[in-house]
Amino acid sequence: MNLGSWLYDHAAKLIAGAVLAAALAFGAGAWNSEHRLVWFKAAELCVWGAGLFSVLLIRRQLWIQEQQAANTLDQLVKDHQWRSYQSFHQHFSHIPNEAVRQKLLQHMKNKGIMGCFKDRGHQIDSETFESIKEDEECMDVIRSALDCFEEFAGAVNAGLVDDSYAFSLQGSRTVRYRTAFDPVIRHMQQGSPTAYVELCKLAYRWSTAMNVDEIRSVEGMGIGSPKGAATLNGPS
Repeated sequence: MNLGSWLYDHAAKLIAGAVLAAALAFGAGAWNSEHRLVWFKAAELCVWGAGLFSVLLIRRQLWIQEQQAANTLDQLVKDHQWRSYQSFHQHFSHIPNEAVRQKLLQHMKNKGIMGCFKDRGHQIDSETFESIKEDEECMDVIRSALDCFEEFAGAVNAGLVDDSYAFSLQGSRTVRYRTAFDPVIRHMQQGSPTAYVELCKLAYRWSTAMNVDEIRSVEGMGIGSPKGAATLNGPS
């Protein structure tokens, strides 16, 4: 145990002792006229010591409270992060849900747009879009799938689901669906401007993040690498 901890643990006793010493010194000075000034100075010194120690004690208590508050905040942040991971797996581990996905897969095959869901996605052409608009059942299935992504995007944007964690697991799929069904989304936004706004915001942010990551990866590869790792070999 260091001196600071010992003083803190015995603070009440030390302050009480200083006050008692001040009282005794003052009393002695009041009765002893010969050394009255000395006793009064001793009492004053004890009072000052008790006051100074009280200030130091308050300072230490404030420091301890600050540390406790910081630890509590850190724990709250970790708890929230853990809950955001749990929320993802409880509600959004499969987007869209399996029932909608199976129906959507069948319609995608019927419309011949499976190729639009490769890589980051490719926007469906105008002819396919017109065909989808005329197919009420297909539109309902696409709307249900986009609704699933909108709910997911809203949770991520609100911080209920950890952004980085969700991005690592659903980033490509989210961007792919947003890109492929862009004409459908814009068509729905004509009647309701706020339709799928959360999905659009999230897909745009994640698509930008993907571009940045790719640029950083390219900078570390081949000719022009900051590390100078590229080697050029002449014809053998």
